[in-house]
Amino acid sequence: MKKKAAKLLMMALISTIVSAKEVTLNEAINMAFEKNYQVKKEEKNYENVKLQVKEAYKSGLPKLVYSGIFTKYQEYTDSKGTHNSMYSNSIALQQPIFVGGQVLTGIKIAGTSEEMGRYSLNETKNEVRLDIIKSYTDILKLQKSLEVTEDSLKELRRNYEELKARYELKMITKNTLLDVEYSLIDLESSILEMKNGIEISKLDLKNKIGFDQSEDIDLKAIDLYEEMSGKINLDKDIEFARENNLNAKIIKLSTRLKEASEVVDRANLLPQVNLQLSYGKDDEKLDNSISVSDWEWKGSVVVSYDIWYWGKNMNKYQRAKNETVKAKEDERNNLNNIELGVRSSYLEIIRLEKTISAKEKALESAKENYEIEKERFENGLVTSNDFLAVENKYRKAQIDYSNIKLDYYVSYEKYVDSLGRDTK
Repeated sequence: MKKKAAKLLMMALISTIVSAKEVTLNEAINMAFEKNYQVKKEEKNYENVKLQVKEAYKSGLPKLVYSGIFTKYQEYTDSKGTHNSMYSNSIALQQPIFVGGQVLTGIKIAGTSEEMGRYSLNETKNEVRLDIIKSYTDILKLQKSLEVTEDSLKELRRNYEELKARYELKMITKNTLLDVEYSLIDLESSILEMKNGIEISKLDLKNKIGFDQSEDIDLKAIDLYEEMSGKINLDKDIEFARENNLNAKIIKLSTRLKEASEVVDRANLLPQVNLQLSYGKDDEKLDNSISVSDWEWKGSVVVSYDIWYWGKNMNKYQRAKNETVKAKEDERNNLNNIELGVRSSYLEIIRLEKTISAKEKALESAKENYEIEKERFENGLVTSNDFLAVENKYRKAQIDYSNIKLDYYVSYEKYVDSLGRDTK
């Protein structure tokens, strides 16, 4: 029975291991591009914008309209009898001739909106990409911390067994043993916390990339960057970012939209001319008005103009002009912010490079001290508190060094993104 249970347990363990799907960072990013909610939402917005372009072109084409009207008016009598109502049925072909440039401007607005939609979609993808990189590297940090802590726990357990044997021979005090026991419990608690953190973080990542929540995921290590600042030409990158940063492009297009909206509002101050060709009939009897055999052709040019509207259209036009001025100010301010963002990202890269160098030296020093103090502790030359402090410092140095290199990876990706990546 015990052998059977052990066999089942082994099979379950193998099944769990096999079911874990290995995923690289690029694969996770591509999954997010396909399945992430924000990306899907922005893709639908882009589809709608492309439909608006078609609508804009069609607004300048003639349209076929059916009109059916019943009119009731004051009764009067003449030689033909009593009259008090009229039926009108017609089919009309309507074509705008002059609408103050609204049609052409509408097409321009739609085209600009489509371009903005594409940039907005790419910007959303870039935001999602950076979010996936951050989530991915955060999990790698936790996994490295867990690995280092579990190694420390194994080593400390080995030391504990040796101390326990020495305690039984009355070679050390009870306090020394208790200090190590407390550290063991503390490490076990930390490991449990890290495992929980990894599980929750993986669930969050799987949700972002559209991965099956019931399936386990195993993240592959990434190739980390080394000393990238030497490959950066800051002045050229700033110049490039001012033209190619997606947010800068969107702001520029937004200014164009405001200028186009100004033209549309100005058109409302002008008369509008439409051509109408209609085929129908007006008659007091419904049957006669709908009898196509009696219908007649009519052609008309319709001129409409708001003579007095309490200055509403003029106020709207002035408001549109103010919005254009505001948009141009936003554009100038945004360019300054882009330069500030690139410079800040670059300085962060420089800071992290120095920090990596410092953390590497700290790790070398902590490792050397640990090896010395470990030997002295095993020979009873130092107290358990002194050894545990050195061991803790060495463990922290390993984690800090690993984390700062992953932070550097994320920082460089943010810098490149700030320049203007057009995600395809």
